[in-house]
Amino acid sequence: MNLYEALPYLEQIVNEEKNPMLILEIMEALTFMRDIRVLEIFKKLSDHEYPIVRLKAKSILREIYNFHID
Repeated sequence: MNLYEALPYLEQIVNEEKNPMLILEIMEALTFMRDIRVLEIFKKLSDHEYPIVRLKAKSILREIYNFHID
């Protein structure tokens, strides 16, 4: 299974996971993908309950996708 095939599973884990460190690891893996679905995941994570996840998502959106969220 390649990373693109794993995307639905990674998205499900991110949506259900409560451990911010695991979410950050998945986010790191997602940065290797250039897919509109990944952009949507990062947008959603930019409003996550954990500040560390929000900050990392916003940073990724800004640095990789040139997408700014305040």
